[in-house]
Amino acid sequence: MPIDVPDQPNGAQLPPQPNDPPTLTDLCNALMYNHRLRLSHRKEPLYHSSFNFSLTCLFRSELELDCMNQNFASSDDVGRGVMYQAKLIQAYAGQDVEAPAWFAPALAACLAPVTRVAHRAYNLSCGDGRSRHFQVLPFVDGTLPTAEPHNLPALTNVDKVNGLTGPQATAYLAGYGLPHQQNIDLRKRAIRSEIGCTAM
Repeated sequence: MPIDVPDQPNGAQLPPQPNDPPTLTDLCNALMYNHRLRLSHRKEPLYHSSFNFSLTCLFRSELELDCMNQNFASSDDVGRGVMYQAKLIQAYAGQDVEAPAWFAPALAACLAPVTRVAHRAYNLSCGDGRSRHFQVLPFVDGTLPTAEPHNLPALTNVDKVNGLTGPQATAYLAGYGLPHQQNIDLRKRAIRSEIGCTAM
């Protein structure tokens, strides 16, 4: 969907109509247009620093002509210019943007501690989990016990925890970073405590 240029402002010439989808040149045109508007608005001083100085020199003759005619950009003109630039940036950024392959696993690893705390807190309010099922608590590395490569049963209530076999309970202990227990009942107790199950 094409983005239209704003209404003709006082004190600055409109940029050319942008392409659909916008290009980097369109973004550059919007940036220079907004700089002209701010200079014409006369709210910011003309100062001599890097990029702003070169743009100030570039637009100085145009501004002097507008200033003689008392043709200043209004606050509304500046606001419309900012909105125009934001729409172009949003449209440009939305083109075929795909997260890199490493992003999803990295995000999952970063969110794992938060997810673990949230799920444990929720599970603490579920009692035995029979009426309101527990949330599956991710392992410390962010992976889910029910997904590959673990393929363990989902611990959605106290009965599921109590029904774990010895190897399954050991796998859960390892995934949660808990010390190994020889007795299976102690393993299940540690798992119940870890996931936020208050029932026995």
